[in-house]
Amino acid sequence: MPTAVEQGVADVVVYPWVGLAAPQATPKDIVARLSSEVRAIVTDAEIANRFISLGMEPIANTPDAFALFIDGEAKRWQPLIKSLGISLQ
Repeated sequence: MPTAVEQGVADVVVYPWVGLAAPQATPKDIVARLSSEVRAIVTDAEIANRFISLGMEPIANTPDAFALFIDGEAKRWQPLIKSLGISLQ
């Protein structure tokens, strides 16, 4: 399979990510508690080191920062998805 550069696409950066999301109507105090608990887990030295040993970068950001990240990813990939006619099935 040809690489992105071999296909004429330069400066491609693609990486998987994992996050936790809740329904939009979830009360803010519940979101804050979930966020706090997850951040405590992700920043625990043993857990963080395990992620790192698996080649992952643990990031413990806020719900607002994660929402901005998701929005950025959507804006980044939406033109390609539309141009290729990709849809959920």
